[in-house]
Amino acid sequence: MNNINEIIKIYVLNKPVTDEPKHSKLEEELKSVSAQIACNDMWFAMEDDSDLMESCIYQRESLKARYRYLLKKVKESNTYFSAF
Repeated sequence: MNNINEIIKIYVLNKPVTDEPKHSKLEEELKSVSAQIACNDMWFAMEDDSDLMESCIYQRESLKARYRYLLKKVKESNTYFSAF
C-alpha cells in the first residue's frame, strides 16, 4: 500500500493553493482523480491476494464515481480546458 501512495504522489500535481478560478481547481481535481485511477489499475495488476483485489475494485468504483461527479460539475459550469 505504501508503494501505491508513493506512485500517487509522483503522478499528482502538488501546486500551492492560490486564488485560482474555480475551473482550475476542477481541472486539478480531475487530473488527481485520473492519476489515482491509473495507480489503482497498476496496483490491481500487481495484486495476487483476493481480498486486496476486491479492495482495489471498490476503490476504483469510488474513484470513478468521484470522476463522474467532477465531470458533471465541469459541464454545469460550462468550463473548457485542455485534455490531460
